[in-house]
Amino acid sequence: MAAYVVLDPKLIPTPLVVKKQSFERKPPARASLLRPLILAWISAGLVARLVSAGFAPASERSSKRGAIVREYFEHLGGMWLKLGQLLAMRVDVFSKEFCNELTELQDRVSAFDTATARKIIEAQIGAPITAAFANFKDEPIGAASLAQVHKAQFHDGTLVAIKVLRPNADRLFQIDFAWLRAWFSLLDRLDLGRSFNWLEMLQEVHTLIEEELDYSHELAAIEQMRVTLAAHGIYVPKPFPEYSGRRVLVMEFIPGVTIAEYIRMQRVDPARAEAWLDENDIDRREVARVLCSSLLRQMFEDNVCHGDLHPGNIMLLRDSRVALLDFGTVGSFDAEFTSVYRLYLTAIAMGNIGEAADLMLWISKPLPPDIEINRVRREIMTSLRNWRARTRQTSIGVEKRSLSSSSEEIGQIMIKYGFESNWSILKLGRTYSTLDMTLNAIYPEVNYPDLLEGYYRGFIRRRIKSSIKDLATLPLRIMDYAPLFLPQLRASSFEYSRPKPSSAQVFVQWLLRHARLLLTSAAIFMLAVYYAQHRPATWSRLFSPEGAVSGLVERVPSTSPALCLILGLVALYLAWSAHRAIRKR
Repeated sequence: MAAYVVLDPKLIPTPLVVKKQSFERKPPARASLLRPLILAWISAGLVARLVSAGFAPASERSSKRGAIVREYFEHLGGMWLKLGQLLAMRVDVFSKEFCNELTELQDRVSAFDTATARKIIEAQIGAPITAAFANFKDEPIGAASLAQVHKAQFHDGTLVAIKVLRPNADRLFQIDFAWLRAWFSLLDRLDLGRSFNWLEMLQEVHTLIEEELDYSHELAAIEQMRVTLAAHGIYVPKPFPEYSGRRVLVMEFIPGVTIAEYIRMQRVDPARAEAWLDENDIDRREVARVLCSSLLRQMFEDNVCHGDLHPGNIMLLRDSRVALLDFGTVGSFDAEFTSVYRLYLTAIAMGNIGEAADLMLWISKPLPPDIEINRVRREIMTSLRNWRARTRQTSIGVEKRSLSSSSEEIGQIMIKYGFESNWSILKLGRTYSTLDMTLNAIYPEVNYPDLLEGYYRGFIRRRIKSSIKDLATLPLRIMDYAPLFLPQLRASSFEYSRPKPSSAQVFVQWLLRHARLLLTSAAIFMLAVYYAQHRPATWSRLFSPEGAVSGLVERVPSTSPALCLILGLVALYLAWSAHRAIRKR
């Protein structure tokens, strides 16, 4: 039977020949009662190695200690990898060299036996594997400390990837987390390393692992992100809920090429890698733009985002399209925080450095006592100006031009002046620092202010489109409220002697007056946009280019004269309709 995929076959790229990873087979780890003693023994070795690293030259000390801690987490796997990823975010506590080592954390594990994987899958589907799948590959195509992935095929030809949770993974987590909680609670009670926020970090680890130990969370995330990312032009594999559960996740297999595979080919045979891009009409710059714009939309408009955009989770398709994989770390942020942070990035993109510094101080509250706020503000502004200058120099490494490098510098300023760690900023920083690594690999010439400005212009267009829809439906929404108030209005219409109108009448009058004001303002604003964009000479005589009105109008994307006229007339007509309704009342 011919293989069938849900993805449009026209988007499937030609193969890029890379050496496929093979996995050593070992029995699943047992959740032994001696596990705490094993952890204590391994941790004692860690402490000894860290002490010995203290005798290394000062210039190498931080990176050596980071490498030692990284190896420790890689050896333990599972929950410890997540802890390592969280520590890598703590640029406010550790040196940059130490954190850079932790960002290199890799899930180095062996695969467990196929017979065990088959039993877990059959327990989930309630039938033999042959009843659901015409073909099942015993050799896993991926393995990690919490799961491994097998390729299979439905009887109708659909290719799928089956993610299977490791045996004993949940029990191992319970033992390891109890051990970690005991130590973190002790450190918190002794008030050691207050800046670490031990208990908050512990809760973050617990949340991350709990969700990854139950695939129903990832299934829900995939279904949500398929809808969200479709609007961004990004593909998400189709899940199959009827075959999925807590320990098994079945989704569409996408026969594409991950950015990680492209990077490996680029190192081995750069000419072949570039030829493959040309062969599949893939523009590296466009891929970078799509990924960056999508992440910003996820964070600041959708408030749900993929938290692990490393090269292995991004698949390149034809015509510069991309697909995302692995939705185990989908999360959201506080809405108020993301609104202010979006304004902060917008100010950076538009070169409003003073405004950006003010917004950074706003989201970094509470302010430390006796702080010289103007001094901190000046240092933030200097850091942002230097970063913008670096972004224009492509000869400088992308790590110096990235968004995460700017965040790290500002984080160091905040530490110096005694600001408390902001966990939301740290999480956000880790999210786009992971993407920074990917952009560095696929498009090292990236210019971040240009990407931010491009996103901002798209955001304005989407906001205007949404506002026009809101204006157009305003009369209908007013009518939707009518059934709530009309009975009261009819009942009170015979009370001629009552001197005051009812609360319903007051509300409707208030609503109509504000609608009239809003719509009239919209008509005037579109007239201003028309003159600013199509009659600049007249506009400059009426308003100063540095004025607030000019600044507001200049933020509107280029609009044709006809569209300005149509939008203005629509707003004027609706305002007139509201005015007539007021007069009748």
